Amino acid sequence: QYGCGADGNAEAGVPAEATLLAEIELLEFENEKDSWDLSEEEKLEVAETKKQLGNELLKAGDLARALRRYEAAKSVLASDYKMDDDQKAKAKAIKVTLFTNMATLKAKQGDEDAVFKNCEEALKLDGNNVKALFRRGGLYSKRMDFDRASADFNQVLSIDPDNKPVKKEVALLKKRLAKENAKSKKQFGGMFEKMAAADKKKEALNPPAPEPAPAPEPEVQP
Repeated sequence: QYGCGADGNAEAGVPAEATLLAEIELLEFENEKDSWDLSEEEKLEVAETKKQLGNELLKAGDLARALRRYEAAKSVLASDYKMDDDQKAKAKAIKVTLFTNMATLKAKQGDEDAVFKNCEEALKLDGNNVKALFRRGGLYSKRMDFDRASADFNQVLSIDPDNKPVKKEVALLKKRLAKENAKSKKQFGGMFEKMAAADKKKEALNPPAPEPAPAPEPEVQP
């Protein structure tokens, strides 16, 4: 596919399914510094660059390479104790984005546990992150954990009342809840009726003993 394709090129004399041979010459190479050799500002720059490369790879559908870029960016920011407050805020924002993007990536791979874990990590850093709340709420809803799903969706709507994707998820949540309630009623309703009928039959066969007559009140002595 990098040469003449499956059909080849008759005019150029290239047959179908021909093997492509190529020589690549390395003109320049720069060895990256280890994270402990970077200044705090350099750490932020490297992490941001790797995050952006990961985003481009994610959009292109190259999930494995995108994940490696995200993990590398996260590794660069593993320690921030030497950063000032402004740098720590920037590092935190980058890490939140890394976790939410990794959640998106893992969703594409169908790894729900990893999606949930990345949402949790993002929310540890930013408890009001709309993307993480939305995605975690969707997982809770799918897993029939309606109370937690509703809490996440309500929190998103308190931040962004016009969030249409969340409103759709809330409608889906209500449908799932109604379906589950109907299923439970069908499953257990007959059982409760049978138990009530059995209790009535038992009472008919074993009527309760009559209550003893009250003792006469003693006469009042003058």
